[in-house]
Amino acid sequence: MKTKIPTLATKKWNITVAVASFVLLGYIGFLLFANYLSQVELQTATLQQLKQDMEKRSMAVSYFYSERKSDLKDLRENRDILAYFHSKALGMSMEYGLQASLFSVTESFSRLLNEKTLDQEKIYTQIAFIKENGQLLSGAFSSESRAKNVESLSHLLSPELGDAAILVDSSKQDPDVIVSIAYDYKGKYKGQIVAWVSSATVYKQLVKETSTQVGRSLYIIPNKGELGLPSDIRQKLKSYAMPDLEGLEAGKIYRIRPSARHGKYEELIAGRFPVKGTPFSLLILSEASDIFGKTAPWRLPIAMGILSLIILGGTAFALKVNTHNLVLRTRLEETARSKQDVETKNRQLEKEISERRRIEAALKESEEKYRILVDNTNEGIFIYQDDVIKFPNRRLLAITGYSEVELTGMSFSDLLHPDEQESALERHTRSLKEGEVAGDYVCRTLNKAGEQLWFEVNAVRHTWEKKTATLNFVRDITPQKKLEAQLLHAHKMEAVGTLAGGIAHDFNNLLQAIQGYSELLLLDNKENEPSHDHLKEIFSAAQRGADLTKQLLTFSRKIESKLQPVDLNQEIVQLRKLLDRTIPKMISIELHLAGDLMTINADPAQMEQVLMNLAVNARDAMPEGGKLTVATRNAILDEPYCRIHMGAVPGNYVLLQVTDTGHGMDTPTLGRIFEPFFTSKGIGRGTGLGLAMVYGIVKSHKGYITCRSEPGRGTTFDIYLPVIDREERDMEKPLEPVVINRGSETILLVDDEDYIRDLGKQILSRFGYTVWTAENGETALEIYATHWNTIDLVLLDLIMPGMSGTECLRELQRINPSVRVVVISGYSPDDSRDELIELGAEGFISKPYEMNQMLQVTRKVLDKKQGSSGNETTEV
Repeated sequence: MKTKIPTLATKKWNITVAVASFVLLGYIGFLLFANYLSQVELQTATLQQLKQDMEKRSMAVSYFYSERKSDLKDLRENRDILAYFHSKALGMSMEYGLQASLFSVTESFSRLLNEKTLDQEKIYTQIAFIKENGQLLSGAFSSESRAKNVESLSHLLSPELGDAAILVDSSKQDPDVIVSIAYDYKGKYKGQIVAWVSSATVYKQLVKETSTQVGRSLYIIPNKGELGLPSDIRQKLKSYAMPDLEGLEAGKIYRIRPSARHGKYEELIAGRFPVKGTPFSLLILSEASDIFGKTAPWRLPIAMGILSLIILGGTAFALKVNTHNLVLRTRLEETARSKQDVETKNRQLEKEISERRRIEAALKESEEKYRILVDNTNEGIFIYQDDVIKFPNRRLLAITGYSEVELTGMSFSDLLHPDEQESALERHTRSLKEGEVAGDYVCRTLNKAGEQLWFEVNAVRHTWEKKTATLNFVRDITPQKKLEAQLLHAHKMEAVGTLAGGIAHDFNNLLQAIQGYSELLLLDNKENEPSHDHLKEIFSAAQRGADLTKQLLTFSRKIESKLQPVDLNQEIVQLRKLLDRTIPKMISIELHLAGDLMTINADPAQMEQVLMNLAVNARDAMPEGGKLTVATRNAILDEPYCRIHMGAVPGNYVLLQVTDTGHGMDTPTLGRIFEPFFTSKGIGRGTGLGLAMVYGIVKSHKGYITCRSEPGRGTTFDIYLPVIDREERDMEKPLEPVVINRGSETILLVDDEDYIRDLGKQILSRFGYTVWTAENGETALEIYATHWNTIDLVLLDLIMPGMSGTECLRELQRINPSVRVVVISGYSPDDSRDELIELGAEGFISKPYEMNQMLQVTRKVLDKKQGSSGNETTEV
């Protein structure tokens, strides 16, 4: 049977071609319009991206200069500069002290100049300290900047700059940016710290476009004055109808067309972006082709239209010629192909069904394995998508305290601490963008109970259910943060203690002069003379000053405690009588003392001082009355407790707990209560040394102290004191009183203070001694090497500039192994004291000393038999 092949009439064929032609023309028009819209949208997106890029660069430059300001603030706090002016104020000469201090300042400047780099390029070209007269005091210079004029720098002096500032050289004589800060010493302007920042390094590393495929032109210009643009750029800008660059609104991108008579130029892309915290702005000036590229929006649609017409014409001709053959061939092959297709599809369907079942089984097994892994890991895991939490694991539920139903669907911002929400959400948003990963970061959160937690979060860009999301891993680092805070507090207290010890040493020297000279005057002054009472008041004031320095030394642990077995309950009961007379009756005192309390190794006087200071502090916190509770019990500090409490050591302790019902303290106050001279009381109501002494005494007893307080809920101090070992320490024997006799021996007095040497010489000479004096260890060695056979005793200051007292003692023993030495010091660290005893020091005198005490120790050491034990020392 023959198949009848249909034919198309000519008229119908022409109509079909015409319709197809109109459809094709419409399609070409649509492509043309769509291409135009896409070009406009692409340019808009490019400008928006350009704006964001400029803002980021501006922020980078702003952050860079804020870091430079911080560098100058750190230099202003540099102890070497302070030491220089302190030494200069004391009248120290360049030969002995100022030159060394000045060298330390230069070393600090050089270290900063060499360490601060950007991609291995130095940030600073030179750093200098300019005195108030405009002359250079000290400076560090790079090899490229040594040729600069540093002789006359008066124009850089700015006493009004209390904070670091960036200066603009309007004369453009210096290509570097100048960062400057004023330096005051004791409220008086002493000069200016000035650093020159390499503008070339800043431009190259932070501003200049590094990609060779982008033709942007970026500049850094000052906000006021000469813009500093190249001459060809300034000439070209005159061809555009635009306002002055300073008149451009900050933070916007402008498209500026050339003026009518300069139509040959391209459209100009311009924008000014101020750099926060600096007198500069970032400026972009680029032709449109450099930003968008050279485009021809109409070429693609026209080419597509011509090609479509050619294809359509050829197709129409081919169809007309081969229609009959194609229809015939198609119908003849259709039957055979249909049968073969049915068989093939049946086999493929069976194979697909089998493969799908295998994949589903494997997927189920894999999901089960990953679910077990996710639920049992030690980190919290969740998916963050569409601003909600999905798929939280068990660990995250345990950390936050929420159930799976409560946590699923919550926003991550609901977990964040209010101060962290903006920055943490910005990181999440950034991690969702293509090619950007937030990585690890730390943030504060709140659990269901409202407790603050610290999270370390790692966000990874991920596709979840065919949509962009982040896979987040959360680690609870709250215990680590608590330990870091305790370590920081311990370091701060150690630094404050060191400072307090240094202040006490210098103060004791001053008090020694006041007390000593007043004693000398009292010897020559009769009691009935009018000035006698005034001299006694001066002497008493000096002794009160000595008590104040003793409190500072107690805090800094520079005074050795007199340890002995102590029953703390007995000390509290004895002190109760004094408290009843000291504490107002509207404050009730309760004692809760453990009956089986263990014995501690302590200084009874210092324990009484601790209890009295805490009781007085509690009294001031309860002006309207309340309750003061003192309790004791045995306690054990184990390893888990000590791991999260910096400074605590595992062992057996006696716990002394002092609690009041006063007004309490807030967190900032609680963090500073043990600092010397810090007080929350009004002017004249406290020295700020009470709790500092408590802290120092507890630490000197190898104890541990904590404080818990909240506003309106009172305060509790917990003091842990280690119990005594089985082997009790022997009680130290007090110094037996010695009758002060006159002497005829020769004594070498070594001290770096002129007035201390003069005072000691007057006292010793008055009682018959012959006195040599030396202002430092080197001079003492020269005198002793010449007259050692006539010098019977050396009175040696422990802390002196240059050669220390310990080094001087060693050198004296090399000259004469039998030399007799008594050490004098405002304070003596335990290590130095033990070392001096081992070296053979036969006595200690603590400043400020009374005249009788000094003479008593001197006489007793001189009266010892030659060759007696060097370990037997005499102390005052």
